[in-house]
Amino acid sequence: MRMILALAFVQQHRVVEAFEQLSDQVQFPAEAEPVIDYFEDTFIGRPNRNNQRRRPLFSVDMWNVYSAVEDGLPKTNNALEGWH
Repeated sequence: MRMILALAFVQQHRVVEAFEQLSDQVQFPAEAEPVIDYFEDTFIGRPNRNNQRRRPLFSVDMWNVYSAVEDGLPKTNNALEGWH
C-alpha cells in the first residue's frame, strides 16, 4: 500500500504511468482492492470505454508534491506540525 502513497513524489506527467505499472506488476491482497479502486477513482481517474481516463475528483497537480520536494519546500503548510 505504501507504493500507492509514493505516487505523490512522482513527476506529475508520469503519475498515471506509474500507477498503471504498479497495478500491473504488484500483487495487492484482495482486501486492498477497494482502496486501490478508491484511489484510482479519486486521484487518478478511471479509464472509460475509449481507454481515456475520466477526470479525477482531485487533479494530480493538487496533491502531487514532486516540485515542492525539488524546491526544498515544506510538505505541510503548518510550520508547527513540521516542527513536531
